Amino acid sequence: MMFFNKKSELDDIRREIIEMSMHFERRDESINNRITELSVDFNTLRFGSISQIREDLLEADRRIDKINEDIKSIMNMGIVLIGLILLFICIIIGYIITH
Repeated sequence: MMFFNKKSELDDIRREIIEMSMHFERRDESINNRITELSVDFNTLRFGSISQIREDLLEADRRIDKINEDIKSIMNMGIVLIGLILLFICIIIGYIITH
């Protein structure tokens, strides 16, 4: 009788160990799945951020190019105005000298 009692206790302990082992395997698998999900989310976020930064840089480059073109246009208009003023002064000086 004592032998059967010990055997059933051993079986119970063995069953508990197997259940605990299965529990830890499931936990390990769920943790691995969660780590994989977080890794995918991080990579998606990182690549999304990089592409957003690239788009922002391209937009900034476009704005800088537009500002450069505006500055060139203003400088050209300034040069034309200076030329017109000089021409007007020359005409006035010529008129004064001839009369």
